[in-house]
Amino acid sequence: MNDSNVYLIKKSVRKILRGINKYIRFCGDTKMELEMRIHFCKELKQFKKEINSSQQLANIYNGQIDKIHKAIATLHEDLQGDFVQEISLLE
Repeated sequence: MNDSNVYLIKKSVRKILRGINKYIRFCGDTKMELEMRIHFCKELKQFKKEINSSQQLANIYNGQIDKIHKAIATLHEDLQGDFVQEISLLE
């Protein structure tokens, strides 16, 4: 990921998300969708640039968290518990 300025970081993040969204559409598995989105959020949070330094990056991150919550609601109760524990670490 290019990290020279915020614009290029945002552009790289959007490109990664396009690939993730494309794979999610073809896969069709909610569990796989959650795993990919949670992994993306973990990596974005560990990125050396602060997410909150840019409002656009914060909005992208929060949008992914919202999509994770919506997908968790469609899962079986047992799986919901596992993913809720993982998502609690991100918030």
